[in-house]
Amino acid sequence: MTFPRPALLVSLLGVLLIAVATFSSVAVRAQSTSVPIQGYAWSNYLGWIHFNGANYGVFEDSGSGELSGYAWSPYFGWITFNKDELSGCPSGSCQAKVNQGNGAVTGWARSCAAFADKNACSGELDAGTGFLEDDGSNTRWDGWIHLSGSNYGITSTNGCWTGY
Repeated sequence: MTFPRPALLVSLLGVLLIAVATFSSVAVRAQSTSVPIQGYAWSNYLGWIHFNGANYGVFEDSGSGELSGYAWSPYFGWITFNKDELSGCPSGSCQAKVNQGNGAVTGWARSCAAFADKNACSGELDAGTGFLEDDGSNTRWDGWIHLSGSNYGITSTNGCWTGY
């Protein structure tokens, strides 16, 4: 089969345009990395909270700002920052994350000590979990830890957290 010269040129040009359009539309994405959160935080209720250890840690996704992993409190055990364990939080967005524009840490974390199965960090709440509120009432704690509010908050700069 022979093609007339103009038809051959048009066919080749069409194939070339399709190839250029296909390869030029491939976006080059910056690869996200997990930035470990280093150090400790203090809570009057939970004591020292360790954000990284030999076999655990809390990490910030450098692309999305989402936090994941586990922190450890010697008094209350594991504290989760994992998205799939944070659904049903008391208010706002449940996902713990860092705003990539201003470094504000928002969302929630949850202490696994609130659950009957402390290692699963989900399921039924522990019926015996409670602590003494400032007003003297013994209140059942559901484990939620709000990471920011109207008069408190945390800021992250390259994995270094500051604030209260």
